[in-house]
Amino acid sequence: IISAAVLLYSNGAYASAAASTLLLLLMTLQQNTDLFSDVLNILLYWIYGGEVPRPANPWQSFAIMGGLFFFVAVLSSYLAQLLRRAGKTIAQVKIDFADLAVLHANIVESLNSGLITLDPNGKIEFWNQAAIKMSGQDPEELSNKNIAELFPAVAAVLGAADSVVAGE
Repeated sequence: IISAAVLLYSNGAYASAAASTLLLLLMTLQQNTDLFSDVLNILLYWIYGGEVPRPANPWQSFAIMGGLFFFVAVLSSYLAQLLRRAGKTIAQVKIDFADLAVLHANIVESLNSGLITLDPNGKIEFWNQAAIKMSGQDPEELSNKNIAELFPAVAAVLGAADSVVAGE
């Protein structure tokens, strides 16, 4: 029933619950009226590996089990619907994130001021076009170099700022 809800949506879950209830009805009828007795007894013996116990009140068991089949169908349909919605939301968030990344890259590249980003160890991760022009350096040679090697004065200012933040 749950698989039918995920794969075939709510109609599949309800059809699966109806088929399960119908099979349960046939089993209940067979157990209480000996309908299809030979075929069903062989089948049940083969499935369960022995005699199938008979409930004290088979119609009450049928009603409870049939109701539970449909309860599972309703619940699994709801959860499958939430799962599909979450998948659509995730897909939209991925698109939005990609759009924001492009916007961010465009903003950073269009800055007239030089922008250099560093990792926590002071290694250069990124240069925008303005920073490349201002430095006169080849960005290929500078990637992953420490800022202190290229701009000692900037490294000293960054070191002083780190001391202030650390409370030294």
